[in-house]
Amino acid sequence: MPVIEQVAEKPCMSEKIVLDGHLTKMASEARLSRLPSFKKWGSRCSRKAHCSSSVTDSPDLKKSLESQPESVTASIAVQTDAPAFTSDTGYPTEAESKALGNSSSKLDTAESARAAETKPAASEVHEVAEQSGSLRTLIAVLATVQADARAEVEALRAKNAALQQQMSEKEKEHQKQVSGLLEDSKKHREECRRSEKERERFHYVLACNGQEGSVPRSVLASAPESLLYKMYSGDWDYARDDQGRALITCHPQRWAAVLEHLATGAVPAERDPLLLAQARHWNLQRLVEGLEALDPGVTVTNDADLRGFKVRCTFVSVMEKLSGGKEDPRFVFRGPQERWWGVKITKKGVALGSLIPMNFFSPKVEDLKGIRLKFMNVRLLLRSEDLVWKSAPIDFPHGLESFVGFSWGIRGYGLEQLLSEPLARAPDSLVIEVEVHYEDQT
Repeated sequence: MPVIEQVAEKPCMSEKIVLDGHLTKMASEARLSRLPSFKKWGSRCSRKAHCSSSVTDSPDLKKSLESQPESVTASIAVQTDAPAFTSDTGYPTEAESKALGNSSSKLDTAESARAAETKPAASEVHEVAEQSGSLRTLIAVLATVQADARAEVEALRAKNAALQQQMSEKEKEHQKQVSGLLEDSKKHREECRRSEKERERFHYVLACNGQEGSVPRSVLASAPESLLYKMYSGDWDYARDDQGRALITCHPQRWAAVLEHLATGAVPAERDPLLLAQARHWNLQRLVEGLEALDPGVTVTNDADLRGFKVRCTFVSVMEKLSGGKEDPRFVFRGPQERWWGVKITKKGVALGSLIPMNFFSPKVEDLKGIRLKFMNVRLLLRSEDLVWKSAPIDFPHGLESFVGFSWGIRGYGLEQLLSEPLARAPDSLVIEVEVHYEDQT
């Protein structure tokens, strides 16, 4: 903007120069009009003086002179203040000619000074005019560039808006696709879980009536030694139908009892020899033991050296017998060396006794011989664990029946707890094993 202001101020200097030229022209005309013709010097002297006076007295010229530099006013003063000729001949005298020459010299000097001042001013005006034109051209170019830049910016904005709209639409489409993929993945996981659950089950068909069903792997795993678990695991080959399901040859009620036992460990409360046979076939040891506990009896195994024995007693309906006020439930059997023993249970505990021999028609107490046991171990067989009691050497006296045993309370249980689920192998039944070893007699 300083350049433009400078350009705006320059026309004032130009006007000044034009005015200087006008004044110079007027002064020159006045000088020429004042120069006398030597042939008519006398007649023109008075007219020259009048012309000089009329020029200098002009109001317009005075007004213009007031604003001119001193060199211009001095030039005009030299031109108008020339002395009048005084010779009667009409020609200047020598003194007047000399004075006239001095005036002409002064005038030439003033004109040279004015010309020297005017020439740089004109050159400066021309240079400023050229700069002004260049600046106008540059401004026009910049305006064009600015317009092109604005148009380009608008185009870029429109393109950006279109791209944002396109990106928004694509994002929505991608979100829709992602939602679909997530839904498909969820369905696939559910199918995989169902398939995994199906693979975790043992599918079967009962051959007798076509009943279908399946058993979870966790249920079969409760009896890992059974043939059913080996069938599921692929360790045992078995008959299958056309769909790959196992064909089970078993009565529906007994099969239901087998599955109930595998799931909960329950044993039927009534004896069922056929179910016991089925349990033995499937190698379901806990079910076999529970069913055997429903069949009262005693099994004696003597040591090979006849120095001891192991007896297994199964008591059934224990609480019924103890509550009836009758004799305590017991089993009597013959051991090595023709000795008779008895195992009985009471509300307080279990005991082993040395009894009078039963192989005489009239047994007597005197026939009962004394004996010393090196040890006696009593084992109560429960569903999930065994309770064991061990004793130090025991002496059974001669000629006297006596019992030695252990209390239920030693293991922290009561008899009613031991006869009920989940401890008992079968309800109201107890399976007890007694192991003894005789001490050498001296």
